[in-house]
Amino acid sequence: MRRHARRAADRELAHRYRSLVEQMQVGIAIVRLRPLRFLFANRAFLRMSGYRARELTSLGPKEAARCFHPEDRAAVLDYLGKRIAGREASLLNGWRIVRKDGGICHAEISSRSVRYEGRPAVQATFIDWTRRWANERRLQLLSQAAEQVEEGVGVIDLHGKIVYANPAVAVMHGRAPGSLAGKPSAVLHSRKQIAAVRAAFAQARSTGRYSGELWHARRDGTAFPCFVQTTVLRDEKGGEIGFVASCRDITDAKNAADELARLREEKALILDSISESISYNDRRSRIVWANLAAARRAGMMPRDLLGRRCYEVWHGRGRPCPRCPALVAIRTGKPAWGESAVRDGRRHLVGVFPVRDSEGRISGSVVVAIEAGTEVGAEELHNLRSFSKMLIDLQEEERKRMALELHDQVGQRLAALRFHLRRIGKRCAEGDCAAPAEFTEAYALIDATLGDVRAISRRLRPPTLDILGLVPSLSQLVESLSLQSGIPVRLRSRNVRGKMDARIEIALYRVAQEALTNALRYSECTRIDISLRKIRRTLTLRIVDDGKGFGPLRANRVTGLGLTGMRERIEGVGGSFAVRSVPAAGTRIEARVPLPLCAPRARRKGGSG
Repeated sequence: MRRHARRAADRELAHRYRSLVEQMQVGIAIVRLRPLRFLFANRAFLRMSGYRARELTSLGPKEAARCFHPEDRAAVLDYLGKRIAGREASLLNGWRIVRKDGGICHAEISSRSVRYEGRPAVQATFIDWTRRWANERRLQLLSQAAEQVEEGVGVIDLHGKIVYANPAVAVMHGRAPGSLAGKPSAVLHSRKQIAAVRAAFAQARSTGRYSGELWHARRDGTAFPCFVQTTVLRDEKGGEIGFVASCRDITDAKNAADELARLREEKALILDSISESISYNDRRSRIVWANLAAARRAGMMPRDLLGRRCYEVWHGRGRPCPRCPALVAIRTGKPAWGESAVRDGRRHLVGVFPVRDSEGRISGSVVVAIEAGTEVGAEELHNLRSFSKMLIDLQEEERKRMALELHDQVGQRLAALRFHLRRIGKRCAEGDCAAPAEFTEAYALIDATLGDVRAISRRLRPPTLDILGLVPSLSQLVESLSLQSGIPVRLRSRNVRGKMDARIEIALYRVAQEALTNALRYSECTRIDISLRKIRRTLTLRIVDDGKGFGPLRANRVTGLGLTGMRERIEGVGGSFAVRSVPAAGTRIEARVPLPLCAPRARRKGGSG
């Protein structure tokens, strides 16, 4: 009678137990170890494992063991064995349960010993960590990505303190990696830009995003321009919890933009100083640019000429002139010559030179007009034609070089990057978003592409020339070319310190750059010596190589090596240029430039606040 009552009580207790655990959100399973079997599992554990209740409890010992990942199985069974024996054991975090369909469920496992149906067993509690594990994995990948990218990435709280900053932020600002966490973000900004920074954060909070240029400061106090993008971070309820920001040092880009503006200004000054009328027209005879002489010829201001048809301006016509040399040059692709009269009856000799774009198509023409009454000798006319042709050839050569560099370096790397990103996207579509190796390769390609762009930018205009002057820039050029070619190049300077007139510095630097490139490419030399010295008010640059040289007969045919361009640069700053070359005995190039009595002060670079 007592035995019957005890069994009834056990059944009632088991029923209450099952009713209770079925309502729980965590997985509960009763497991016997010898032999291994699942005796009971609640709905939450059945969802985690993918089995039905009868399927799970009917599994044999081997099938039941397969519910745990092979790499975790021994540790899980050892843990359950210790718990059923009443011994202490560490909590299991992040262990893997193998679902019926083969999927993986990450779980935290805790347990205690119980008696079930009168026999020793263990009650295991499983907390599903799959989503948390996936989020932690994504966070880990994002953290690794942020650590590797060259662009600065950081997280800032609502009080302006730095929560996280990747190594690029620290290096960019002259600080040790990991030293910025907990510091106010103001340590990264120029003091003169505090108001602008506050306005940027205010805009981010009101619109959700800010992007623009701000001046940052290194630890030594030097300011530099950054392109900053800031986005508001929000919690699950949409409340603001901080900001994520990225910053990129744009010093090189600003230097390139400043140099481009300076070159445009310099070109305008040079062409405006020429007494002959010079203009650039597109294929439809619209004036794109004109110098002062061309504007005076039309009796207008240069800006008033832009966009108007040349035949309307010069001749007051509504259609192109018969036998117009500009149309002939565009149609044939060759220079054309002719004679025309403007509205007041004055006659001009006109030379038109077609201009081609980077793809070889004719995009317009340069028109040079000389008043017929002007005393112009045959030699001067020939020089004018040669000068115009040289301008076009130099422009075309530079375009070809830039196109080749962009195609061979940047273009190929971007194509490889596209391939990697497409492969990553395909793997993500298949459910495998980890792909750490592909991410690493993509980041490496991005870094290499940025390096190529910076190298091209440095070749267009070395930033050290504006900051440190001629001698450090030449040292950097010599070191780079010597390293690339394997040919020793030695630079010596004497009495040359600090910065000088910017026009003189760029002229001498370009001459040295062109001479070194030609020597390394054509002369078959084994060494090159460069000397730069100042004696009184004269600066002398000399480049000597021990290559094969060339004789007097060939000297007239080497203008393609850039000698004419070098001479024009040096004579443009009031200097003299000489070349001496002997077959099998090398070549010496010498440029002498007089220095002004009072060198203009170098314009200060940096942020104005």
